[in-house]
Amino acid sequence: MLRCAITLICVFGLSFFSSNLFAQVIEKVDLPTALEGPLLEEDPFDLVFLDSYNRDAIMKIVPLKNPIKAPFPTDGFLVFEFAEESENLLQVPWVRVVDYKSFSELVIAEADRWLAEKEYAKAFRNFLYLYDRGGKGDPKIENALRTCLFQDGVESFRAASDAVKAGENAAGKFELALSIFEDIYATQPDFKVDGLPRTLLEINLACYEGIVQGYEREGEYEMIRNLLTQVSKTYGPKADPLLNKWKEIFEEKSDELLSQAEAFANAGEGLAAHAAVRRANSIFPDRKATLRVYSKIVEQFPLVFVGVTQGPQDANPERLENWGARRIGKMTQRAMIEFSGLTDEGGRYDFLNGQMTLIDDIGLEYRLEILPNQNKFAVPPITAWQVASRLQSFADPSSDNYKVAWAKILEWVEIENENQVRIKLKVPFVRPEALLQLPYEDLGEEGLPVQNGPYVMTSTDDENSTYELNPLYPRVADRQHPAIIEKQFRFASEAVDALVKGDIDVLDRVPIAEIPKLTKDKNVQVRPYAVPTIHMLVPNPRNEFVRDKNFRSGLLRGINRELIVNEVICNGQEISGCETISGPLPRGTVDNDQLAYGYNLRVRVHPYNNRLGMVLAQLVNERLEAKRREDGVKDPVVERPPMILAHPTDHVATVACRSIAQMWREIGVQTILKPLPDGETLPQDDDWDFLYVASSIEEPLVDIKKIIGRTGYAKNISATIEQSLKQLSYSSSWQSSCSILRRIHRQISNEVAVLPLWQLNEYFAHRNNVTEVGRDLVHLYQNVERWRIYPIDAEQNKP
Repeated sequence: MLRCAITLICVFGLSFFSSNLFAQVIEKVDLPTALEGPLLEEDPFDLVFLDSYNRDAIMKIVPLKNPIKAPFPTDGFLVFEFAEESENLLQVPWVRVVDYKSFSELVIAEADRWLAEKEYAKAFRNFLYLYDRGGKGDPKIENALRTCLFQDGVESFRAASDAVKAGENAAGKFELALSIFEDIYATQPDFKVDGLPRTLLEINLACYEGIVQGYEREGEYEMIRNLLTQVSKTYGPKADPLLNKWKEIFEEKSDELLSQAEAFANAGEGLAAHAAVRRANSIFPDRKATLRVYSKIVEQFPLVFVGVTQGPQDANPERLENWGARRIGKMTQRAMIEFSGLTDEGGRYDFLNGQMTLIDDIGLEYRLEILPNQNKFAVPPITAWQVASRLQSFADPSSDNYKVAWAKILEWVEIENENQVRIKLKVPFVRPEALLQLPYEDLGEEGLPVQNGPYVMTSTDDENSTYELNPLYPRVADRQHPAIIEKQFRFASEAVDALVKGDIDVLDRVPIAEIPKLTKDKNVQVRPYAVPTIHMLVPNPRNEFVRDKNFRSGLLRGINRELIVNEVICNGQEISGCETISGPLPRGTVDNDQLAYGYNLRVRVHPYNNRLGMVLAQLVNERLEAKRREDGVKDPVVERPPMILAHPTDHVATVACRSIAQMWREIGVQTILKPLPDGETLPQDDDWDFLYVASSIEEPLVDIKKIIGRTGYAKNISATIEQSLKQLSYSSSWQSSCSILRRIHRQISNEVAVLPLWQLNEYFAHRNNVTEVGRDLVHLYQNVERWRIYPIDAEQNKP
C-alpha cells in the first residue's frame, strides 16, 4: 500500500487550494510497493506518477470520475484529493505528471501477478470485480474469468488427485474442480484441458469418483446414491463404466457384511448381527439377498434401536424435569393408577387392576374394584388388602411413602370384600385419581425402584442400554415384544442422521429445528407428543439480588425470548406450539388446548426491553447502597456478584443459556454458565443463582406443586401464592380449579417467582418399519408392548 509520508515542507510544482495543507509532502514509492494488496480489501484509489523534478513521487489519490490516459494535457492542472486525507482539494501542473494508473488498471496488474503465481482464485476475484463494474461484454475480462476458473479447476483436480494418492479424503477438492469443469462441459463438451491427458468427460467422471470415494470413507451411502443418480441423468450411457464399477463395489461390500451378519446370528450375537445387516442395507438398499438375511435376523432377534440423548441414570416416572428419567421410569415401573391421555377436563386415568368409581353425590366416596380379565398387559397382581394398605401408607406421615397432597384429603380406607376397597375423602377433590399415581411396591434392593413395568433393563454401558420383556409377564401370542436397544448420542443431530440412515429405528426426541427436514423423509414418520415441555428459570434466593423482585424482573425483561425461541431454537422455522409464555403452565396449541385450563391468557408476556432491564437490575444496587448509608457504613458501594446460571447439557438448554448469559451481560449483569454433569437436571449443591428447567406437565392441577412451593423447584414463594396452592388442594370443581390456577399464574407473574421462558411442542420419530408405536403419546413407551419391527418399509410387510 502506498503511504504518503510527509518529508518536505513543499514540493515544487505542487500548489494547495487550502493553505493549512502546506505540510503535505509525497514520499517516493515504487509501484510494486504500492501494489502489496490485496487491493480489494481497501478503498479504491488511483496513482499519479510525478516527474524527476518532484523526485519521482507517486501519489495515492481519490479516484477521478473520468480517469485520464496518456498523452496528458500540456497545460492546466490535475485537481485531486489525497486518498488518506480527502477533505481538501489539491492541484499539480499536468506537465509534471508522467503517468497515471486508475484503480481498474491496478486491479488488472494485481490479477496478472496472481495469475503468474498460480493464485487463480485471487485473480478471479479481481476480474469479477471489474466484470461487475462495467466489464460485462469486454472479451478480455470475460476470457480472463474463464481462464481463472479453468486453471483453478485444473489445480484443484491435481491437488485432489495428489490427496487421494496420500490416502486423504479429497471429496471437497474434487467438488470444487467438478463445479468448474461441468460449467465448461455444458457449453463445450469437446473442450480440451491443457496439461491433463484426458478428455473433459473423463475428468468430470474422475471427479465424481473422487467424491464418491470421499463419501464412502464417511459412510454417507445415501449421498453416494443421490450423486450417482445425478451422474446417470447428466451423462447417460457415457457414465455406465463408473456406475457399474461402484455397483460391483457395493455388492461386494454388502455380500461381505451379510456373511458377517449370518455368522453373528448363528453365534447368538443379535446386536452384532443387526448392525451388520443394517450396514449392508444402507450400502445397497433393498437387495433380495439383504432382505432375506434381514428377515431371518429380525425373526430370530427382534430388536428396535432407539436413539436418545439422555440416558437412564435415574429411572423415575415422577421426574417432570428429567426427560430420560421419566421415559425409562414410565417403561420399567408401574403405578396403580396411571395417566393415559387427555380429556376436556384434565387427564384420563386408569386403575390398571380394575376401575375407580364415584359412589356418592357429593364427591366424597369412591370405590376401587379389582376386576379380572382386564385385557391389559403387564399389570402387577394386587389384592384388596394391598390396595388399602398402599392408600393408607401414602397418607401416613411416618411412612417413607408419605404424600402430603393425598394425606390432606383422605378421611379413611375400608376393605369391603376381597375385590373392593372403599375410600372417603375429607373434602371433595376434583380429580383424586391424579393423586393416586402410586407405585405398587416400596423400594427394592439397594433402595432402587422395583422393575414391574412391561420392560426391564437387562444390561447397560456407556453406549447402549438393553430392555427386554419383563419375565413377570407372559408373552402375548400375536405380539412380537422386541427388545429395546437405547443408543445414546452426545448430539441430537447425530441421532437424526442415524435415523435417516437406518442405524436406529426410533428417535425419542426430535430436535425442534430438524422437524421440517425429517417430515420430508418418506421413510420416517414424525409425530407430536400430547404433552409439551415448559421452560423456565428457577431462582435460588441465596443473596439479596436474587431475592429482589425488581432484579428478577429486570433479568426477565433483558431476555429476548422471542428471538431465542424463534431463531436459536427453531432456527427461523415456524413450529406449532413453540412460543413464549408468561407463566410456568402449558399454554396449549391450536391442535391441542386440553392442557391450557390453568393458563391465564390475560397475563401478558413481558416484551423484551433491555434498557428497562438494565434500570431494574441497577435499582437493587441503589437500594442496598442507600441502606448502607443509613446504617453509617463508610464505604456504601455494593458490588453485585456474577449470576451463576446452571443448566442441563442438552442442546436446547445449552444454546438457550448461552444466549441468555450474553443478553444479561449486555444489561450489565455478569453471568457465569454452569453446565450440570451429563444426564443431570438438578444441581447437587447450592452454588447457583438460576436453574434452567424444562418440565413435562401432564396435569397442571397437581403438577404445579412440583414447580413451586415446598415440594417444587422454586420453594421460596410468598404467603399469597402459598395460600392459593392450599386452596387448590381442596378444589371440588373444574371451574374453581381453573380459577385458582389462573390466579396462581398471575401471582407468579407479579412476583416473578420463576422466570417463564417458552413452551416447546416435543416430537418423536420412527422409521416406517416400526409399527404400532402410537399417536398422541404421553411418553415414548406408552404402547411398547405392541411394537413390531419389520426388516424394511412396514407398508410392504404388514400381514
